[in-house]
Amino acid sequence: MLNLMTKLRAARCAFPLVAAAMIVHVALADQQPPGKDQLQGKWTVIGGEEGGTAMSAEVAKDEDLAFAFKDESLVITRSGRVIQEFSVVVRPGKDKGEIDLKHKGGDRDGKMCHGIYALEGDILKICTASKLREDMAADRPNIFSTKESDKAGEKRGKLMFVLKREK
Repeated sequence: MLNLMTKLRAARCAFPLVAAAMIVHVALADQQPPGKDQLQGKWTVIGGEEGGTAMSAEVAKDEDLAFAFKDESLVITRSGRVIQEFSVVVRPGKDKGEIDLKHKGGDRDGKMCHGIYALEGDILKICTASKLREDMAADRPNIFSTKESDKAGEKRGKLMFVLKREK
């Protein structure tokens, strides 16, 4: 009988600890960096940067570029016409994730373009090592900029898109 009472007291003490651990686990799960599921859907280009020059909202509207993520695919359109298709692999990170775009079809079929991405609410930034051409994983940028930088360790991209999720 004494052994049973000891076990019951231990269980009563352990219950709050288990409950607290479960709450922390759920809270951390909600804070996971965005992966491919959060990128799914249609996005409109609202700005960007190329070679250090910013793309204004007006120019972005005139370009009429849209990105559509579905499963592991990305289709880029201009004025509703498909201009590029990619297979997509994303690797979430703490502040930014890595994105690999593998060309589908055309003369670049199978070629890889490497970049980074960040999602804040309905705004997605993608910065790539090349102008959506072939590049090396080692060329992947580590900052969201195409401007020259003298700071040690900063690796700029060649092309950056700022997109807004379509409702």
